[in-house]
Amino acid sequence: MPALITLTLNPALDLATTTARVAPTHKLRCGPVQRFAGGGGINVARVLHRLGADVMAWAVAGGAAGAQVQQLLADEGVPTELRPIAGDTRENFSVVETTTGQEFRFVLP
Repeated sequence: MPALITLTLNPALDLATTTARVAPTHKLRCGPVQRFAGGGGINVARVLHRLGADVMAWAVAGGAAGAQVQQLLADEGVPTELRPIAGDTRENFSVVETTTGQEFRFVLP
């Protein structure tokens, strides 16, 4: 049994990229996409794991995004217990505007 267990009932697949400028109605050419396992408890477990703590991330997840969250945590070596759900795990999308350094965060349902 790990010393610490985090609980995440609303995990997310976090996607991040960059673009020169965010502007309405224009196609925005983006840089490479980065993917991260996210959600409050998962983020805490990831940091604690990096710091060497004996931690396990416990979460519910479903669909293709949930499978990616599980794989991303496995790739980081974070001990994880994911319980399947019928629905899809949510996705979040953030874009850093490189000309200003501003970050735009989109939280999907």
